[in-house]
Amino acid sequence: MKTFLTILSLLVFTQIQAQLEQPNRFEIIQKYNDAEFTVVSLEREGLALFRGTDQYKDRMRSWQVMLLDTTLQTKLDTLVTIEKEYTLIGYEYTAGTLSLLFQSGEFIKDKISLCDINLKNFNINIYNIKTELELKLAYFSRLQNSVVFAGYINSEPAIVMYDLEKSKAQMVPGFLQRNTELMDLRVNLNATFNVIMVEKISGQNKKIIFRTYDAHAKLLLEDMIETEGSNTVFNAISSNLYRDDLLLMGTWGRRTSDRALGFYTTLVNPFEEQKTQLAQFGSLQHYLDYLKPRRADKIKTKTKAALLAGKVYEFTNNAIPYKMIEHHAGFIVLAETYAPNSNPNNFYNNPSFNQPWNSPYYPYNPYYPRYGISRQYQPLSYGQNVTPEEIEIKTYSSSLLFVNEKGVIEN
Repeated sequence: MKTFLTILSLLVFTQIQAQLEQPNRFEIIQKYNDAEFTVVSLEREGLALFRGTDQYKDRMRSWQVMLLDTTLQTKLDTLVTIEKEYTLIGYEYTAGTLSLLFQSGEFIKDKISLCDINLKNFNINIYNIKTELELKLAYFSRLQNSVVFAGYINSEPAIVMYDLEKSKAQMVPGFLQRNTELMDLRVNLNATFNVIMVEKISGQNKKIIFRTYDAHAKLLLEDMIETEGSNTVFNAISSNLYRDDLLLMGTWGRRTSDRALGFYTTLVNPFEEQKTQLAQFGSLQHYLDYLKPRRADKIKTKTKAALLAGKVYEFTNNAIPYKMIEHHAGFIVLAETYAPNSNPNNFYNNPSFNQPWNSPYYPYNPYYPRYGISRQYQPLSYGQNVTPEEIEIKTYSSSLLFVNEKGVIEN
């Protein structure tokens, strides 16, 4: 049995009425036993497709990597050989480079290989990374000649920078704190990186901790943002300094619940106290469009009445923002609403839990790329005792949100 992987290039022309054209098309025959491709946007540099193959030789396995330009013409179709016990656990796109991360074992002290593909001359470099740290990975990013790893050591957050040229690991100071949870790791345009954590005491979020470090792991900025005592924060992402200001965004809800009530936003300002701006799902004009109109209108009406009374309407959902684009007038955020199907005890009772979303490589989620500039992978997203076969995630809708320069979501 054969199937076709088809990629269409669509151009949108806005005149009196929006029209779609399909100027380019890419197809590849996929046999029944072929692994599926992961497709990654390389922004203005095209697309990348990669997958494992069933070709093995001398304890090595071949991985197929294809690069397409913006007209969907093939620039590269090659095989990369990695030791067969390695598994692809994440990827990252940075300008000019596609990085694939492979691992054998549970910790970064076990075998890790990083494959860098130069998108201009197509040179391929493979780095074998060795450390003595029992760090369970939750995130990784590329920063100049280093790799930044984030995860947990004995359930405490830790950040490790690994210099690829010197083959040397460095612990970033200021972590290994109890009652804190990692929320985000992201590289900025100016060769710095952001880390977001949440302070938790007795299951209750007390503070959002935001830090920016330079390429040498020196702390440049720290901001502590208070959260309301009855609320909890489920996830967080930050902007990448296309703009001068930094935005944090995620979902919030009751600390007694595992589902969100809406989105929160806040601008980073270490010199003044600031509160999170809370938006309930039912207050957003188009967020509920995936529901039947009658149900959506009912939720919106009850939310409006609750807001007028200074209350919260208890409509909850599983949602996560996963891409932020900075605009001259503010920020454009893409979020997804989903329904996980798993054992709730394993799903939420995990110190490195971050709400997942649909990806062909869950549970380590290389989709986040989460953002063009910084990729996340989440090996523990579904709990330490949950296997991928036990997980089914249904995505209901994608939402595009606009956050103005004051950090407020606009309808």
